[in-house]
Amino acid sequence: MKPRKKKAKELVLPHSQAKLDLYQTYLGKFLTILSLAQFTTAVNIYDIFCGTGIYKDEKFGSPILAYNSIVRTKRLFNSRNWKLKPLKLIINDGEAEKVDKVRNYLERMTKVCNFEFHNKDSEEIIGILKKQIAKQSSTIRNLILIDPYGYKEIHKGDIDSLMRKKNTEILLFLPVAQMYRFSTVAQKENTTNTGYIRLKEFIEDFFHETHAIRNNQITDIFHYISEIESALTLGKYYSSSYYIQRDKSNYYALFFLTPNLFGLEKILGAK
Repeated sequence: MKPRKKKAKELVLPHSQAKLDLYQTYLGKFLTILSLAQFTTAVNIYDIFCGTGIYKDEKFGSPILAYNSIVRTKRLFNSRNWKLKPLKLIINDGEAEKVDKVRNYLERMTKVCNFEFHNKDSEEIIGILKKQIAKQSSTIRNLILIDPYGYKEIHKGDIDSLMRKKNTEILLFLPVAQMYRFSTVAQKENTTNTGYIRLKEFIEDFFHETHAIRNNQITDIFHYISEIESALTLGKYYSSSYYIQRDKSNYYALFFLTPNLFGLEKILGAK
C-alpha cells in the first residue's frame, strides 16, 4: 500500500515553511521599525486566510507565528525600556472551525496585543479591510497577508483600494506554476471550466490585451513570475517576488507590495 500523500492543509510542507519563514522574518523587522518610528501611532497585522493555525505535525501557521513575533518584539522593547506601539492582530478565515481553533489557542496565551476574529468569505473580509483602512489616520501602519487557496480572490481594484492611502503593505502567495501551466487554455473563449474562468478573469484584470501573457509569449515560469510582480505594482507601488519550488516544475511565489522604498529594502534583506 502506498503511503498517504501529505496534504498541505494538514501539514506544513517544506514550500509552505519557506513562505512562513520569510513572513516571520519580515514581520520581526516590520514590528520593530514601525514601533520605533515617531510617525507611527499603531500597527495592524491582517491575516485574512489564516488556515488552521496549528497543524497535525504541531508546526505553527501564520497567525500563531505573527503572535510569536509580537511576543519577541515586546520582550526586546521591554529589555531596552522602549515603548511598544499599540498592536492589533486581525484573524479571518472562511471556515469557522479554523478561526475557532486559532482563537482558542491565542486567548489562552499572554495578551500582548489586541485580537480581532472574523469568519468571512474573501469578498466580505476584503470589503471590511477597505473600509477600515479608508477611515484610518495616515499614522497607522498595516501589513496584510493574503494566502488564498488559489487566485480567484485577487482583484486589481482591491489591491489599489487597500494600498491607496500609502500606509499598507501586502504579502500575497500565489500558485504560479498552476497559473502558468493553464494560462493559454484558460483564455480560450469556449472554456467552461470554473478554474479556467477564474484564471482568465485574473489575467484580463491585470494584463492588457497586447501583453505577453495574453499572447502566449512567456518564455518560462520565471518570466511569468516577473510579469505578475510587475503587474501587481499597478504602476504606483514597489514590489518584490520570492519563488519557492515545491517539487519538480511546481513553483509557488510570494509577492510583496509596498508604497515605501524603505519597505522594499527590508523585504530584500529578509529574502
